[in-house]
Amino acid sequence: GGMVIAIEKDRAREKLLRQNLQRLGVGQAKVVRGDWLDLDVDNDPFSLAQGILVDPSCSGSGMEQDGRPTSESRLRRLATFQEKALRRALTEFENAQVVVYSTCSVHQEENED
Repeated sequence: GGMVIAIEKDRAREKLLRQNLQRLGVGQAKVVRGDWLDLDVDNDPFSLAQGILVDPSCSGSGMEQDGRPTSESRLRRLATFQEKALRRALTEFENAQVVVYSTCSVHQEENED
């Protein structure tokens, strides 16, 4: 079997991710606190990755919200980060056979563009 390695930059989300994995009984998972854009992809276990799920920070516009629209400047910042994250997954992991990109946004800038 394989191993799921989750990269999370935010300490609170890292803790929640660990709790969810434990609650769901996911045994073959490792959570690493760090920045996806700064990972050393040439070293194990990252150099061996065969599949990558890119689930970057997004506006959350596809989820229930308080009705406030996302500002254009925030949307641009998010889209810039998302593009860097996806580009890295597509170009720097030579063993990756599958890359999946996922957001909970309805904005074209965060998805199709």
